[in-house]
Amino acid sequence: MTSSVKHFLLLPIYCWLTSCQFQPLKAKNLNLGERFVSAYNQHDAEQMLSLTHDNIKYMFINTDQIFTETESKSELIQFLKGYFSSHPQAKSRVIESKRHGSFINQIEQALWTDKSGQEKSQCSLSVYELRNELIINVWYFNAYNCPK
Repeated sequence: MTSSVKHFLLLPIYCWLTSCQFQPLKAKNLNLGERFVSAYNQHDAEQMLSLTHDNIKYMFINTDQIFTETESKSELIQFLKGYFSSHPQAKSRVIESKRHGSFINQIEQALWTDKSGQEKSQCSLSVYELRNELIINVWYFNAYNCPK
């Protein structure tokens, strides 16, 4: 067994014995899509806007139809403020994120609590298009039950 494999296998035992904790990735290590979701989780609409192009379009794809929710920063901030106000516990988790040229595709898990206090979640594929390292288009595809 090689030395690096031994270290990898011993790491969980070491952590258990020393109570080590894994730190989340620092914001500078996250891609633009992950940073957008991080700002979303803080309900920081201004931070989200700082990552977007002036002509940001926020769209939802439902089977064969595309619904454009916003077509500019001013429309997006109005939408987000209303959404955060009516969904104060809304959060999202990036399950997977990959950048391909000027596109980032992510699997995101939306998390919320319904009116009866029941925790809910659903997953969706999101695609972010970048222009000059700013998000210009966001497409959210049909939601589905997240894999267990």
